[in-house]
Amino acid sequence: MHGVVVSQTITQSLDGQRRYLNVRLDRGDTVLVTAPTASTCPEGSIIVLQEEPNKFGKSSSYRFSSCSSK
Repeated sequence: MHGVVVSQTITQSLDGQRRYLNVRLDRGDTVLVTAPTASTCPEGSIIVLQEEPNKFGKSSSYRFSSCSSK
């Protein structure tokens, strides 16, 4: 699944940093995904996600795969 990075946030916790990306999916939904802190995905980057169906509900979760600048 593909999407576009809308924004990103880096947080600091006791066990290190975390990077979160707000992504607008091809179908129009916006989701929050965790990305490696070393990844560089500025706003407007194209991101590839792996969809992971939820066995207990209708919603899916998404896992970061890669990103590239436009």
